[in-house]
Amino acid sequence: MAPHHPAFSGAWARDYGPVRALLRGRLPEAWVGWADVLLDECALNDAVHEGIAAKLVPDAPSLLQSAAGDGRALPRDVRAVLFDTYFLTLRAPCSPAEVAAQLLRRIRVVRDDLAANGLYPAAASSRAEKPDALRTARVEEIERTVPRLLGRIARDCVRLSTPEARAPSPTRAYEHPLEGSGSHGT
Repeated sequence: MAPHHPAFSGAWARDYGPVRALLRGRLPEAWVGWADVLLDECALNDAVHEGIAAKLVPDAPSLLQSAAGDGRALPRDVRAVLFDTYFLTLRAPCSPAEVAAQLLRRIRVVRDDLAANGLYPAAASSRAEKPDALRTARVEEIERTVPRLLGRIARDCVRLSTPEARAPSPTRAYEHPLEGSGSHGT
């Protein structure tokens, strides 16, 4: 990300505000019955994000903070465009089926890459160089089940893109994250 911009940050995403509110425990009314589950997933997301940051930017808290004060402040719309171009994202109105098709293409590419290279490719940093935050039992279980989780995300994506898809319901039985939809935010 640093070659794209030295201060690259997830805060540049157009949807950062609502997502940040969720990650900090401010839940919309519709999620009240799922608060514990969602907050647990947010804590996992935070731990993984911190672990990846510790591995990739070991000498600073973040790219954004390490580049602070260098006079490169950019207008918000420019930062949003840089964020979208890094992730090859075009924002335009589209149907749930179009969103599902895009997600399925991305999942296929990730699964193909994992099949060819594994989660820790020989040419990249080794598993032994993982920060402690990425060595928890929960994170390592997710690592072992990534292909299966991607398959479940694909299944749920297709299921939820149909016209008869229903919104999450607090009365629906909760499935353990490793046995459910696989939506971990990692």
